[in-house]
Amino acid sequence: ARFLDTPRMEEAIETDDFWKECPLFAPSGVKIPVAPEGSAEVLSDALGALSHLMYDNESPEEIADELRDQGNGYFKRGGRDYLKLAIAKYSEAIAVNCTMPETNAAAYSNRAAAQLKLKNFGKALEDAEVALRFQSNNIKARYRAAVSANALGKYEKAVAHCNAGLQALKT
Repeated sequence: ARFLDTPRMEEAIETDDFWKECPLFAPSGVKIPVAPEGSAEVLSDALGALSHLMYDNESPEEIADELRDQGNGYFKRGGRDYLKLAIAKYSEAIAVNCTMPETNAAAYSNRAAAQLKLKNFGKALEDAEVALRFQSNNIKARYRAAVSANALGKYEKAVAHCNAGLQALKT
């Protein structure tokens, strides 16, 4: 371990462990540990404080939009691992339980898009149809529902989604 001595400090700080208490100061290239999904484990007080700073004074809609934007960043990178990260972010946005139907529809529709790319057609269809319950004229959700239903061999459902999408475009 390396030590950092400064005239103002009576004791040396062991830099290899210091960053674990305050991830903001992690050395370049170090992977910051993340608590397993669904875990109540807190990695450090500093990380919790940073999280509160990030989301304090924001409405549920703003938090959901921020999480969805983070998911969109992962989605754009593509690749299986990034798509799974995108799905996790969209799931976090959904869990916020905001009251705006458009925000919820976008989160479910985006998660459907990621599931579709991973060829998880059943999950994609389910998410797209939930998005449509929030916002029936969401063309992207309609398209994703139709493609997913078609891939699952649910042709009547796929055609119904296509027809509903065409009707939505006319209005």
